[in-house]
Parts: sequence; C-alpha cells; structure tokens
Amino acid sequence: MNIVYKLINGNGEIEYIGHTLNLKSRLVTHLTSKKSKFLGRKDLLIIPIKQFHTRKEAYDYQCELQKELGFVTDREKSIKGSLCTCKKVLCFDYYTNQFISEYNSVSEAARNINVRPHHISRVLNSKRRVKSYKFITNQ
Repeated sequence: MNIVYKLINGNGEIEYIGHTLNLKSRLVTHLTSKKSKFLGRKDLLIIPIKQFHTRKEAYDYQCELQKELGFVTDREKSIKGSLCTCKKVLCFDYYTNQFISEYNSVSEAARNINVRPHHISRVLNSKRRVKSYKFITNQ
C-alpha cells in the first residue's frame, strides 16, 4: 500500500508531507540522507495519514495536502526543477567546444542524439557530458 504521511517536529508542527511504501525506512532516509534537509534531526515523528492502492493516487493526495497547508507542492518543485522543458538547449562537441545544434527542449535534444532526457538534465545541472556532447541552456 502507498501511504501518505506527515513529518512532525517536537513542537507538533508539520514540516513535510510525503508518500512511501514503508514508513520506517522512509523516516531513516529522511534522517540519514546527505541530500535531506532533515539530516541528523532527532525531533521528527512520521505519522501515517491515508493509504492508497496506487502511487499516483498517493502522490495526488500528497500534493493536495501540501497545497492546503501552504507548502510548495512536490508537483510544483518538479516543474521548477525540470530545467529545460521550455528553454532552448544548445549542444556542443565536448572535446572541441564546436557548436553542433540548437534544440527547443531537452526531449528534442535527447531524441536527436539517442539518449534519455534525464541524462541531458543531469548534464545541465552538473556540467558533465553525455557521449561526446555537452549542453547549455539558452536563457
């Protein structure tokens, strides 16, 4: 079952709404992951709110609750974080820096060089390369 949960601090305030398949392991991840804003916290409790049969139902309900409580929803974060869904992407040869092409989106660039779109997004975020290409956004 997919469980929508809330993280509550020692003062009883809700700090996060999320969904998971396993509450115990999710709490451990929140408290130990280097990428987590809750790393090392000792005052958090994880409280189940509602169960769903599908991940999509849980995610939709999670975003609905986040919005009601005044949080930026995970859906909004996802839209903001996907750097290049609407920006032009410039493609260069990684070794010579020679301009190759301009694409209207990450998806279009991925189709043309036969890679997955998230690989190009990673390149844009960390300045790495995919095959022998590098990418920048045209802002």
